[in-house]
Amino acid sequence: MRAIKRRADVELSPLELAQVAYAAYGVASDRKNYQGLPMPEWDDLPESIQQAWVSAALAVRCVSV
Repeated sequence: MRAIKRRADVELSPLELAQVAYAAYGVASDRKNYQGLPMPEWDDLPESIQQAWVSAALAVRCVSV
């Protein structure tokens, strides 16, 4: 997977951070979910799943330097 460069001058919102994480998961998993099925587009995810990605992304932000 290609490394993602962090830009110090850009602060992503929690939603944007979650969308980046979801997209990166898609790249790493050949756009397949944990069941091996095609991943839905972000906008097609249920709200509860989007919020779970936001929570996960925020947790990573809390421990990243």
